[in-house]
Formats: sequence, structure tokens, C-alpha cells
Amino acid sequence: MKIESRIFSVFFFLLLKIAKAIQGVISNIFWFVFVKPALSYARIINTQRNLPHNKELNSQNPYVVLDTLFLSHRLLLKYLKFVFKLNSVINGVVSRYYAYSKLLTWNENIPVIGFKEDRTTFAIQLLFEKRENGARAVDMIWLVTNKVKGNFKILSKEPKSMNGGKEEVIIKCVWLSGENIGEIFELDKNFYSYFAKRKEFPISSVYSPPKLLVYLLEISMSAGAVLAFVQLASGGWKILSSFLFP
Repeated sequence: MKIESRIFSVFFFLLLKIAKAIQGVISNIFWFVFVKPALSYARIINTQRNLPHNKELNSQNPYVVLDTLFLSHRLLLKYLKFVFKLNSVINGVVSRYYAYSKLLTWNENIPVIGFKEDRTTFAIQLLFEKRENGARAVDMIWLVTNKVKGNFKILSKEPKSMNGGKEEVIIKCVWLSGENIGEIFELDKNFYSYFAKRKEFPISSVYSPPKLLVYLLEISMSAGAVLAFVQLASGGWKILSSFLFP
């Protein structure tokens, strides 16, 4: 049984890595064709070239400003948000803002590939409406690269009492590979909000394979469970029959 379980585990990881590699190639092509030209255009129409110092950025990181008071900037922003979202669907990477929701409904028997943020490659500052004091409301879009931190498995999803008497589901996981192999970590629905304040964080994003692959994995596990039950029942019947029919 243990050997079969390990075979299934290796098989799952292999399928996940193959799917991730294929999606990565398609995502890179999509980025080069549909995203990169738009970012180049954003640099051309950049409304503020002499920017104040920002310790999070350096001269190697392109940093542009889009002013939503201009129609061309608003249209570019809508396009960028659309292609960013579409690219996330293509490469299967679920950001930290949605990782908890994804893992909350994830099959605990299927391993997960976890990522950590590597470096900032592009930053977009957004300027919104003017306030009464003349200041502008601002927001930031950070484009970062991710690298695999390791594979992990969900151990349990347990309710926990929080302040105010409310309960929240805590997702307990264990690293199966990587530099933190064997370590247990927990995720709650607010982990992304304090993520940036921590030097060490569990994950920045997770890989979500195509739904068809997930269905195939679940079917395979169900078939394996049925086969194991049949083998167990067969072995039990042989032992029982030896007593009933000596």
C-alpha cells in the first residue's frame, strides 16, 4: 500500500510539472506578444519622469506613472488589467490574494506547488482623482517574478476561534520538498495582508493546474482507492474462507 501511494504521489508531481512547463511556455509567448508592447507604450506615455526616490525600486526596474484623468491612460490600464488576468489563467499561478480561497477548496490528496517572489521587474503608479487639498489618490501595480519554493501538501483544514467570537478555517500544510522540507506552516484568510511586512512568509502564490487535469487526478485516486479496497476485501475473504471451508 505504501509503495502504491508513493507511486501515485510521484505520478501526480510529474503531471503537475509537465502541465506547469507547458503553461509556462504558452504564458511566455502570450506575454511577449500582448503584454510587453503595452508596457513599452506605458513607458512612452509616462507622465512623470522625475520621480521621488523609492527604496523599493532602483534604476534597473522600469517605473512609470499613468494618470487616469487621461482617456488614453485609462484605456491602457483596462487593457493591462485584462491581459494580466488572462496571463494568470494561462500560466496557472494564483496570487497570494486568492491562494487561500483556492486552497480552501483544494483536494487534500493532491500536492501543491508553492512559489515565492523573486524580484520586481516593473512597477506602475496610478494617479486617480484630485482631492480637496490638491493631493492625488495613488495606487501601485507591481510586476514580480516567481520561483518555485517547493511542493507542499495540505494536512488539515480546521476551524479556529478568532477575536470577537468568530471562527475561521486555518489551513495547515507541510513542505514536501525545497529548503523548508518537513516544516509545517499555516495559512489564514488574511495572510496576504500582512505578507509584505514579514521577511519570511510561507508562499507568495500557488500553482493551480487545469481543471481537466485535476479531475483526472481525482479519478485516478478514486480508482486507486477502489482497487485497494478490492484487494483488501479479497485478502480478507481468503483468510475467512480458510476458516469456514478448511
